Amino acid sequence: MFTKLSRTTLFLSLVLLASLVFVPTAYAFDGREGQSITIGKDEVITEDLYLTAQIVTVDGTIQGDLMIAAEDVTINGTVEGDLWVGGRSLTLNGSVGDDLFAGAAAVTLGSDAKVGDDVFVGSYGLEARSGSQVGGTILLAAYQGLLQGKVAEDVFAGANRLRIEGTVGGDVKADVGDAREPNVNPSIYSPDMPSVPMVPAGLTLGNEAQIEGNLQYTSRVEWNIARQKVAGTIEHLLPKVEEQVTAQVKDTPARQFAAWMFDNIRRLVTFIVIGLLLAWLLPVVVTRPASRLQSSPWPSLGWGLVIFIVFPFAALLALGVIIAVAVLMGALTLGSLVGAVLSLGGAGLSAAIAIYGLILSFLTKSAVAYLGGRWLLNRFHSEYAEKVVWSLLLGLVILALVFAIPYLGGLIEFFVMLFGLGALFLMVKDRYTPAAPTAPVAVTAATD
Repeated sequence: MFTKLSRTTLFLSLVLLASLVFVPTAYAFDGREGQSITIGKDEVITEDLYLTAQIVTVDGTIQGDLMIAAEDVTINGTVEGDLWVGGRSLTLNGSVGDDLFAGAAAVTLGSDAKVGDDVFVGSYGLEARSGSQVGGTILLAAYQGLLQGKVAEDVFAGANRLRIEGTVGGDVKADVGDAREPNVNPSIYSPDMPSVPMVPAGLTLGNEAQIEGNLQYTSRVEWNIARQKVAGTIEHLLPKVEEQVTAQVKDTPARQFAAWMFDNIRRLVTFIVIGLLLAWLLPVVVTRPASRLQSSPWPSLGWGLVIFIVFPFAALLALGVIIAVAVLMGALTLGSLVGAVLSLGGAGLSAAIAIYGLILSFLTKSAVAYLGGRWLLNRFHSEYAEKVVWSLLLGLVILALVFAIPYLGGLIEFFVMLFGLGALFLMVKDRYTPAAPTAPVAVTAATD
């Protein structure tokens, strides 16, 4: 699948990120937070920088890596290392020396934007304007993508709409939709969503488009692709045909390794983005469970196992109660209430299940990660241990690396989830358990 995308590059990117945070004695880093942060044009940061704010503007130079959690981010200056962004919008007008990782509703590479290596984007839309340059590969998971600039290597995309108007130096492999699929309004992501260009349905190539390698796309319909715009072969796959072929042909070890590597990088990016948002918006849901876990590790494990076993049965019981109440309302000729009971009860149960899933996926791991990261920082850089963001990020990177271990990683993840789940339960239990009354102190009268 990944013909020109170097698996070694992906692996080294992961190791590089781990080393930057994993070994605080060898690398320095700086952190800032606030409503609005601006790095001035003449400002030079000689170390890694971590920012949390609503609006971030970087006009200066970052000689290390830059990690940002903010609503709107604009990079006009230079980032010599990697750039990590989680937020509503990212506009890159400057340069990134290594990789770009972005999880934002709107990602824009301006006409002067330069990325030295790969671009990983999960968003509503990616717009790479004419003049932009990507020195490596683009991996895109989005509703739409508009590529007008130059991509030195490959493009791997999963998007409803993909239009290429620039140059791709390698292959293009895309999974695209068709005109029958409804349009998705970008305002569903945010009422203040920045404007994004409209991209035609499916896969289209502009007049100036040129693909130097092969084009392979999966779609329910065949799109009209001008043969002279593709130097290599053009291959159209139907989704059902692809599934049948995949089921019949055993994956090669190289493909399995590439899929494993991509899944773990995606997990790491998700952990970091969610971790930054938690540290910025709700640090208490990380620090308090971690404190409870530290004081009561084995009760946390026990309660976590109990909740993990009991919750599915409780959800089934709740569903039965909702149905029974609805039937009772119908038997009492209160038919107008049957729909309300089913709707409200079903919505409440669905919300509870969704919240439980989010807790298992992120909050449980965040509590354990923060505790482990703080423990390590206390031994290397104690001045950073009291900052939630540093301890949490360090712990999340460590957990992501451990979870990536085949077989053993899954078992460790399960126990981490149980420890975190039990700690969250004990935190809530402590909050709503009334304090035990203090025993009255006997006062003895003094005698002469």
